[in-house]
Amino acid sequence: MKRVVIADDSVSARLLLKQMILECLPDIPILEFKSGEAVTKNLAEIKDCWFLLDMNMAPLNGLDTIKLLLDEDIPPHHIAMVTANKSKELKNKLKTLDILCINKAIEPHESEQCVAKLDDFFKLSK
Repeated sequence: MKRVVIADDSVSARLLLKQMILECLPDIPILEFKSGEAVTKNLAEIKDCWFLLDMNMAPLNGLDTIKLLLDEDIPPHHIAMVTANKSKELKNKLKTLDILCINKAIEPHESEQCVAKLDDFFKLSK
């Protein structure tokens, strides 16, 4: 069975994202990590997952984590950046890597749009 990996250094962000994922896929197992470094250290056990990564994590940020995942042959359509970082530079970098960028729901009214994008991500990357 497919699983979802969340990597975000914020406990509250992981909790909110987990709730949104479960709206899309109610029975999906979800693995949570505090950093991109923790994801890469556990990669042998989680290669068959969908990856949802925050950008601003230490010591390994989301973009560097994505590059390592791609180097390990994780398909780009199984990776998405879920971030509050709205810089055009980041979005352009993700686009060149063929990685979806989903705006993190910060305000309650943004949750619906985030859930819709997550749902599309899961459907398109099956």
